[in-house]
Amino acid sequence: MLQRFLTRLESVSLPHLSRSTLCLSVMKRKVDLLTITDPSTPISMRKSIVYISGRVHPGETPSSFVVHGFLDFILSALPQAQLLRKRCIFKVLIPRSSHLCVVSTKTVNSI
Repeated sequence: MLQRFLTRLESVSLPHLSRSTLCLSVMKRKVDLLTITDPSTPISMRKSIVYISGRVHPGETPSSFVVHGFLDFILSALPQAQLLRKRCIFKVLIPRSSHLCVVSTKTVNSI
């Protein structure tokens, strides 16, 4: 569900959203890093950096919904979201979890 949401976001060009691959997991899955900030804010203005991580282990599905809700809010046109993007750089870590990792030879704690 979260991955479909991210794919939809990429189809809409948002100037304050950047998606990159941080690394590959031991299971060779991409670990995405989203950077969300207002690019028009001058570099000279000191911004706080906020790191958000969700769904570290396969059974932590509720955190996917929390991250999805956060992204819905912070990428919206609401004045509060715009202000936060001006003042902060959000780094959101999105691992690609799989229910299949429990049946693989890797540990459940591996992404």
